Amino acid sequence: MAKFCSNCGSPLEDGKPCACMETASASEDLNQAAAEVQAAQPALAEAPQEPAPAQAAEQPAPAYFPQPKKASPVFADLSGFLKSFFKAPVSAVKDFADKGNFLAGLILVAVNLLLAAIVFTMIYGRSIWYVLPIGWERLLGGKLPVSLTIFLGRMFRWAGCFFGTIIGYAVMYGAVSGVVYLGGSVVLKKNCSYPKVLAALAASTVPMTLALVAALIFGFVNFRFAYNLIAAGTVAFFLMLLSGARQAIDAEEDAGFMIVAAGGLVFYILYALVTRIIGFGVL
Repeated sequence: MAKFCSNCGSPLEDGKPCACMETASASEDLNQAAAEVQAAQPALAEAPQEPAPAQAAEQPAPAYFPQPKKASPVFADLSGFLKSFFKAPVSAVKDFADKGNFLAGLILVAVNLLLAAIVFTMIYGRSIWYVLPIGWERLLGGKLPVSLTIFLGRMFRWAGCFFGTIIGYAVMYGAVSGVVYLGGSVVLKKNCSYPKVLAALAASTVPMTLALVAALIFGFVNFRFAYNLIAAGTVAFFLMLLSGARQAIDAEEDAGFMIVAAGGLVFYILYALVTRIIGFGVL
């Protein structure tokens, strides 16, 4: 007699369970597994998570340990130039001119002008003791003693020497840089940059500045020897300017020499005029 499944009514084979029973058993197993997974999820959520290793952040220094301030780029370039100048002066001048650091160049020129004014005033005071003519005493009303009128006259001449040197050398440096710039841009038709020309001139003043320091020291002993030091510093200035100007205006060797020579001619013409106005000569 044929047997039928009590669950789905399908005919059964001898000794074999119905296929619907196996499907129901698999479904129960899946449901049980899903229930176990769902029950395990809250436990996993409540489990403590290990924090990820944080990147070591740079901690600011405490208030009682102030951080050192970084040097200005201008002074950094200036100190770097001076360090390299005493190792390779020509290469240092070329590099400084190529960078065209205008502000650092102004600092070098300002130091040079100040030293020149101090040295020339000191040499002038030791070499020429100016005595006022009697007309100054009359101009002051004859009420001041002669010694005071002489002192005022010397101070007047020394002040004129000091400020006249600053103005005169500033004009001469400006004229030389202008000649070099015009020679490169107009004569050679180069795409010149005036800050680079000024940087080349400023870097070239370092030998003259060193000569002025030496003249300030030896001028107290022998002011005539100080004259020779200043003359040597001026020659070194133009030799350095020859390399720096060629780099600044991208000129060939011969063309650069002619332009710097023209600048030197303008420099000494203005020097003759300035010294005639101030009333003393140095070279």
